[in-house]
Amino acid sequence: MAKRRFIEFFSFTKKERNGIIVLIFICIVLIGLRSFVVRKSHHEINTSNTVFLAELERFEESLKLKEINTKQDFVSKTNTEEWKTPEKLFVFDPNSAIDSDFIKLGFTTKQISTILKYREKGGRFINKIDLLKIYGITKKQYDSLEPFIQIVQNENNTNHSKKELGKTKKINLIEINSASESDLMELSGVGESYAKRICKYREILGGFYCKEQLLEVYGMDTTRFNQFLNQFFIDTALIVKQDLNTVKYNDLIKRQYLNKYQVQAILKYRELKGNYYKLDELLENNLVPENVYKKVKPYFIIR
Repeated sequence: MAKRRFIEFFSFTKKERNGIIVLIFICIVLIGLRSFVVRKSHHEINTSNTVFLAELERFEESLKLKEINTKQDFVSKTNTEEWKTPEKLFVFDPNSAIDSDFIKLGFTTKQISTILKYREKGGRFINKIDLLKIYGITKKQYDSLEPFIQIVQNENNTNHSKKELGKTKKINLIEINSASESDLMELSGVGESYAKRICKYREILGGFYCKEQLLEVYGMDTTRFNQFLNQFFIDTALIVKQDLNTVKYNDLIKRQYLNKYQVQAILKYRELKGNYYKLDELLENNLVPENVYKKVKPYFIIR
């Protein structure tokens, strides 16, 4: 019964079959017409939008140009912020030099502005090194210009200098190898923390034999060092020296300028060859390089 109904559902009369054929034909025609219209319209868009595409091209080119200009501006600005050694240097006084002088000497716009504002507020350059106080001036720039800086001493400079001296504490020369922390704090630019560091480093070394060793103290820079450079002296007789023939590994390894392998070489040589007869044996037998030998020599003795 169900099978019969199924067959009847898909059976058509001759009139119905003709109608189906006509409907299929109409669908095919419509599909073909739609494809034709789409292809035609696509072609028309490509040809009619030539002007639009040209405009788009010009817009993209303008973006590229803007990008190039931006990069050039950035490079230009970056370069103006960096000091370059000028082709020709000449003598100048930072207290009286004008804009054009600074420009010829390679100063950046920012540096010139800072110097002029400093002078407008009454600031004066008393010594050559005062130029380093100006923000933005590097040590490299200062070292190049330093031989050409000539500060003319006038009444204003003298008065200013006297005021500065009045503010500076007058101290007696301090012997650095025997000074206490409180003594060291009398030095210009040396506070409690730097006084502690100097004492600590002095203990590690066994004493200082030259002034420049203080630049090895943690955190010490040339600007601070120059502030008290002429306020102390060194008594090398106070250096704690060790006998190279009896010093032990634990004491030797504490030496600031010797590494583990150099200490082992010094002791191994003593073990194999016997006592040292002179300090130069360290250098003659390549136990330490020359630069290290010069640093450790003041701390050893042969008995």
